[in-house]
Amino acid sequence: MARSKKESAFEESIPSLLEAFAEIPDHRRAQGRGYGLAGFLALVTSAMIAGRRKLRSIRRWALKLRPAQLRKLGLKGVPSLGAFSTILSNVNAVECEGALARWAATAAGARAMGNLAIDGKSLRGSTSEEGVVVHLVSVFETSARCVLAQMPIEKTNEAKIALELLDQVDVAGRLVTGDAAFAQRELCRKVIEKRGDYLVTVKDNQPTLRSDCQVAFEPPSSPFLPERS
Repeated sequence: MARSKKESAFEESIPSLLEAFAEIPDHRRAQGRGYGLAGFLALVTSAMIAGRRKLRSIRRWALKLRPAQLRKLGLKGVPSLGAFSTILSNVNAVECEGALARWAATAAGARAMGNLAIDGKSLRGSTSEEGVVVHLVSVFETSARCVLAQMPIEKTNEAKIALELLDQVDVAGRLVTGDAAFAQRELCRKVIEKRGDYLVTVKDNQPTLRSDCQVAFEPPSSPFLPERS
């Protein structure tokens, strides 16, 4: 199907995954660089976008690519399963996530800016032998439909992590949404300071705030309406 001029312009306005991952330093020794790091990470990310999650599944997806497609990534072929594991285990997770976040933010900025939804979720399959589950707070951009930033909760709460995440994304002109966990004074003030707007849920866990909201949105008193409490 032919792409419209608008779609083509959008694609040209953002860097490729290959360009995004080229920012990551390659800490491997010279003899261990048989496969370019940027191309390899772009390959893995593309497979995951296509729904693959496990290494075997990712590699099977890669094996279906044509040689010309691999050459565009700077790869001479598809690495072995062992090489997949070795390369990924030596990638700096923070650097990789940072490169992806910057790429996603550029993609989001190239579209009409959508809302930013803050949410906390437990990471499926992350339960340790001690029964501890990894819990992440993320900022999701609704127009580009991607996560712009995320952090794990370790010794704090969702609202505190959200404050740090808001410093990593462009809030100006956007609506930031969240559930009752984010109905916090500091967070709302941060959004306003960054020239955004917020819409958060207020529940019975904050009865005074809930009551104040109900009063504020009640219709004005009049002889034809019951008196406001």
